[in-house]
Formats: sequence, C-alpha cells, structure tokens
Amino acid sequence: MINGLSPWGNKHLIPRSSLREPLESLCRAHIGVIHHVDLVGNADPSISNIRHIVHHS
Repeated sequence: MINGLSPWGNKHLIPRSSLREPLESLCRAHIGVIHHVDLVGNADPSISNIRHIVHHS
C-alpha cells in the first residue's frame, strides 16, 4: 500500500514516519496499491513518479 498523499513517508521507517519497510523492499512486491489517489488526482506528477518507482524496483 502506497499513500498517494505521502508516498514514501519522508523515507523514514516507523516510528519516525509511516514506512513499514525500506523502499528497497519494493522489488519483492508483485503488486502496488496507491490509496488516496482520488485526493491527489491523476494529473499530479507525484502519481507518475510513484508508478515509475514501483515499476522499476
């Protein structure tokens, strides 16, 4: 699960931020779900960046 409003949680793990695992763990994922995307909107460049990072991990 990736939060569209704050995708990488300031790149820090719990308890400092909202990431449960390091970003390097994305390479093990078979699927990525972006939630709150309706609040960000598809035209926002951050959504494209999230998709790019997930696909290339």
